[in-house]
Amino acid sequence: MVQEWYNRAVSRKENMKRFDELGINEILELNEEQLGQYVRVECMNEGIPLVSSYFEIKEPEQLPNPNTPMYSFKGMWFKTIEEANSLKDFMFNNCSVYDKSYRSEQSVSDFKKQESFSYNFQIESEMFYSDDQLKSLGDKKSILDKQLKEYEAAKRQWENDKSSMDDVRKSILSKYNEFCSLDYQMSSLAQNFRIYLETAQGDFETAYKFFETANKDNIQKLECYTDDLTDTYFIDKLKTTCFDIKLVEKL
Repeated sequence: MVQEWYNRAVSRKENMKRFDELGINEILELNEEQLGQYVRVECMNEGIPLVSSYFEIKEPEQLPNPNTPMYSFKGMWFKTIEEANSLKDFMFNNCSVYDKSYRSEQSVSDFKKQESFSYNFQIESEMFYSDDQLKSLGDKKSILDKQLKEYEAAKRQWENDKSSMDDVRKSILSKYNEFCSLDYQMSSLAQNFRIYLETAQGDFETAYKFFETANKDNIQKLECYTDDLTDTYFIDKLKTTCFDIKLVEKL
């Protein structure tokens, strides 16, 4: 019983390691669920709130739609579109309209009456709550308005926290994908070595000398990444894999 508890404690401690504390080989063995765990651990260490992938707070009850149309022309509101049109028609049919020009030589403004004109001023409409509707809603409107503001504030906070978590996730996945790409390159190079070994008739030293010269740039990329336990993780793994191929070829 004590040993089982100790094993669980050790396991939990291992799971709380930060991503940067992992060796390259440990990173390459991670699955999607484990990567998600390290994202959460990193956020906890950075003081970033942990949030779910989906906003789980239920949206508050919606207010009924306003039931009264109002019509606007030039910033003035009317209860009927006929009244708004009356003002529009009066302005354009009974008022003189002038153009303003500027005479630079006299530095004065000049006005000239327009003989004919047309403007595409539109009457805008919008729905409002009538007095009767507001009265029937009573205090419910102020309560629902408050709930909606709290909901929107909580959603904005969730969006900000999720964005911070996503930045951490992108950083970790970028490093993970980079290591996977290097591991794939290492495997591809090791497979290519087989051709050199066959051409050198099983002479490992000769095969590797020509292989290393031909793939110098790619091998240097692998040498740039180090592991805690080795000086050059990928290049050491490449050499080990090539040596294993040599042994297989001998069998």
